[in-house]
Amino acid sequence: MLLEGNFPQEMQELFQGKDGFFPSPREISFSCSCPDWALMCKHVAAALYGVGVRLDENPLLFFELRGINVDRFIDVALANKVEEMLANEGKPGSRIIKDEEAMKLFGV
Repeated sequence: MLLEGNFPQEMQELFQGKDGFFPSPREISFSCSCPDWALMCKHVAAALYGVGVRLDENPLLFFELRGINVDRFIDVALANKVEEMLANEGKPGSRIIKDEEAMKLFGV
């Protein structure tokens, strides 16, 4: 999901907040030693563009830059998902059509 450019809502706390992967807007600052007075000079813009291109080419680079072992992260995420799925074992899903409803739907 994240690799496709989609932000997973169920993982919002993990990605944002005090201990999240992404910095808050207040934690982001730009500086350059050039004489340009603009907040985002052409040098800062070029650096951000370069980082963006690299992240587009390899989205897992984001985790590497944050010091996160991607394989371990995926293992933990999958283990948590398996536990969640096992907790719901035996409970009918909302996508299952009851036999009576299916019979009405198809006129049987």
